[in-house]
Amino acid sequence: MTASNVARAIGKLQPKTTTFLLCDIQERFRDVIWHFPQVIRTAKLMTAVGQELQIPTLASEQYPKAFGATVPELKAATVDYCIPTFEKKLFSMLTDELKAQMQCEPERKTVVLFGIEAHVCVQQTALDLLEQGYAVHILVDGVSSQKAHDRAVALPKQATTVLTAVTALSAAAAAVAWCETEEINDERAMPVTGAVEGVPIKADLTNQEYKLARQNTTRKVKNHYQYVIMGAGTTAYAAIETIFNRQPQADILLISNEAALPQPDVFRHHALSAPLLHSYNEWRRHTTSKLESEPDAISSAPITLLLNNEKSLQLDVDKQRILLQDGSYITYDRCLIATAGKDRGLWAVDRRKISYSLRDRINTCSTIYDFEQLDSLHNIMANKHVSVVGGGFLGTELALALAVRGRETGMTVSQIYAEKGPLCRYIPNYLGMHVQRLLHGAGVRYVNERLVTDVKDGGDDAPGALRISLMGWNKENIYTDYAVLAPTHVEPCVDVAVKSGLELDANTNGIAVNQQLEAVGNVFVAGGVASYYDAALGRRRVEMFDHSINSGILAGKNMTADERRPKRRYTHQPMYRSLLKDIDVVCDVVGEIDSKMHTVGIWVNNPVETEDETETYQRGIIYYMRENRIRGIMLWNASDYLERAREVLNAQTNIANVAMLKRQIALAPDAWLRVMETAAD
Repeated sequence: MTASNVARAIGKLQPKTTTFLLCDIQERFRDVIWHFPQVIRTAKLMTAVGQELQIPTLASEQYPKAFGATVPELKAATVDYCIPTFEKKLFSMLTDELKAQMQCEPERKTVVLFGIEAHVCVQQTALDLLEQGYAVHILVDGVSSQKAHDRAVALPKQATTVLTAVTALSAAAAAVAWCETEEINDERAMPVTGAVEGVPIKADLTNQEYKLARQNTTRKVKNHYQYVIMGAGTTAYAAIETIFNRQPQADILLISNEAALPQPDVFRHHALSAPLLHSYNEWRRHTTSKLESEPDAISSAPITLLLNNEKSLQLDVDKQRILLQDGSYITYDRCLIATAGKDRGLWAVDRRKISYSLRDRINTCSTIYDFEQLDSLHNIMANKHVSVVGGGFLGTELALALAVRGRETGMTVSQIYAEKGPLCRYIPNYLGMHVQRLLHGAGVRYVNERLVTDVKDGGDDAPGALRISLMGWNKENIYTDYAVLAPTHVEPCVDVAVKSGLELDANTNGIAVNQQLEAVGNVFVAGGVASYYDAALGRRRVEMFDHSINSGILAGKNMTADERRPKRRYTHQPMYRSLLKDIDVVCDVVGEIDSKMHTVGIWVNNPVETEDETETYQRGIIYYMRENRIRGIMLWNASDYLERAREVLNAQTNIANVAMLKRQIALAPDAWLRVMETAAD
C-alpha cells in the first residue's frame, strides 16, 4: 500500500459516513485474551470519540449465556451512549439484526472495527463487510486473540489496499480532522476544558496517549516550518526534545514513513522479561521508525505530523525546500535527516520473501511485538524446539534468554552460526570457545560453522515443522518448530540523500557530515544514517542506541544554535553493552572491534579450574590494536571502567609494548594479571 493510499484511506474517515463496530469484548475472555486491558482501553477511547462526533457504535456479544456480558468497563458506556448490543452465535458480527441496523443509514459505508478475536470473529466480520462493499479500518491496538501468534498472522492477512490497519489514535485523529475541515463548531462538537484538541476527557487516556493525541490531531500542514525532521525514531525523539527545551514554541514538521504504520500496541507498557527488554533496547529500539512515546516538552507545543514515504522525498538544498511526491514542496529553516535503518538480514535469507504461511513460526526480531512473541514462546506447547540463527550479540543474547525460559516447559534451543563459536566475529577464538561452553551449560545447543541458506515448511518429512537448510562441510537440513532470525547489524536508509545529491561515504554507506553533524548548509544528519568524523578513529558510522540518542541531542542543539549558543562538535564516544547475565557475562564496548584485528587481552589472573582443566575468563579487558594504536576496547565484566576506557581511546597513545597496555587501565596489580594475545589476520 502506497503512502498516498494510506493517507487517502485514513483521511476519508468522515463521521457522517462512518460506523464503529465493537466485537465481543466480554467478561469470560478477560483472563485468556492476550493484552486484554489494551483492547478495553482502545474500545473506551473509540466509544467516547463516537459519542462526541456522533458516530454510531454497534456492539456484539458472542453467546452471552456462556461467555458473559460485555465487560463492566464498557457496559456503562453502552448504556450512557445508547450503544445497541446484538447477541450472536456465529463468528461474524453481521447478524440479520445488526445488518438491518446498519442499513437504516445506508450512507455510512466506512467501518472502524475493534474487539476479539482478531483471527476469528474480527476477521470474519471484516470479510463479510468487504463483500457488502464497506471500507474497513481495523484498529491494531484494539484487536487481539488468545495467542500472540494468532493475532500476528491475522493482521498481515487483513492489511490490503481495500482493508487498512491503523491505530486508534490515527482513526480518532482522522475523524477529528474531518470535523475541523467541515468547521463543526457548535457547543456539542468538542469539549475544551480538560480535553486534548478534540479527544474528550471521558476517554480515560493515559498521560502518554494525551500527548500523542495532541501530536496526531488537526494541525494543518503549511508551506514553511522552522524545523523539518525526516524520520520518527529514537534520534528524532532526542532532537525534538532538545529543540523544544531550547525553544518551547518551535514550529516543527515531522515527516514519517508510511511503512511505520501500523505500529501495533504503541501505548502499552511492555512487560518483557529483563533480558529481552535489554536486547530490544540495545539492538532494535533505534531502528523503530515511529515514536513509541512523546517527549514531555511537546505537550505544550504539539508538532505537525506528515505521513510520507521518505524514499519519495527530495531536498533542494539551495532553496531550502523539500519536494514531496505530489509535486508540492515545503520550505524550512533547518532540516534534520534522522531516518531509521533496517537490520541487514542474513546471508541467504531475505525476510521480505518469507511466505505469509510461515510468519507465525519465523521471528525476524524487528519490532517490540516480535520480542513480545519471543517472551511467550515457552508457553506455547507446539514449540518444543526453537532455533536461533545468528552468532552475533543479538543472537547470543536471545539464545540464552530463550534457553533459560525454556527450562520451565522443556523447550530446547539451538543457536546456528557460521563462525567457530558465538561472538567470534568480535572476540578472539579462545574467548568464543569459553562463551560456547558457558552457553552449552545453560542449555543452548550449538550448530557452528554452518551457513543458513533457506528456511521453508517441513513438508511431508516433518509436518508442522520448519526445515532449515545448512551449508557447511556438507549440505544438511535440520527441523525445528520455530526459527528466530537475529542479525546484529543495521543498514542505513539513505534514499533521500541519494536523490538529493548529498555526499555518501563509500566506506560506511552513511551520509557524510562534518563534526557538527551538518551535511550541507542547514541540513543536519544524525543517528545511524550519519557518517561523521571521530577525532580518535576517523570517519565512521555507528548503529547503536547510545549514539542515536546523543547525536540526536547534539543535532537539536546545533539546529537551534545562535550567537549566544554556537554550534558544537560531536565528541561523544558511543558505547554498547551486551548482557549475558545468566552466564555471568556483561561486556561493554567502545570504538571498533573485530576479531581479525590484533587483540591483547588483559585478564585477572585468578582462573577457576574446571573439570576439563580449561581456564575461565571472569574479568578482563580486550584491546583491539592497529599500527600500535588502540582502535577499540571491550570491558569483560569491568563496566566500572567504562569512562576510563573512553578516555584511553580518545587519547590515541602510541602503544610500544604490552606493558604500556597494562598501565592504560589499572585493572589489578601486575602480579594478578595474565595476557592473552592474538595476531591480526
